[in-house]
Amino acid sequence: MKKIILTIIIFNISIIHAQINLSYTDHLAIGVKNIDSTGEFYKNILELKELENPSANQRWFDFGDKFELHLVEGVHMEKKIKTNHIGLTVSSMTDMMELLKKKNINFESWNGKRNTFELRWDGVKQIYFQDPEGNWIEINQK
Repeated sequence: MKKIILTIIIFNISIIHAQINLSYTDHLAIGVKNIDSTGEFYKNILELKELENPSANQRWFDFGDKFELHLVEGVHMEKKIKTNHIGLTVSSMTDMMELLKKKNINFESWNGKRNTFELRWDGVKQIYFQDPEGNWIEINQK
């Protein structure tokens, strides 16, 4: 009986030590049809720094805090719903909305009201717009 209890204890300890410890989110990969136009959107509209990568059919961008966006050409989903989106935070919603207007990028609230933000229940301002492939992007100001 003691051997069984000892075996169970050792087994449980080994499981605890073997558990995965995730430290941070590394990247988000999005499939696109046109790597050039979509890559230029993230580089010029969102002003993300482009990173070097080994593949001709991919473009990688730095979101900061060790988080990257990987655009992968050739893998694409036609249906895009707002629930599936990239969420980014800015310090000034007013400045972001002015930038999007200046660059002729349509944006809307969660409920689809054009050119205005949504005020979330916790006081966070939110707007949504799409990249050239139809992927939704949420911008919020906390």
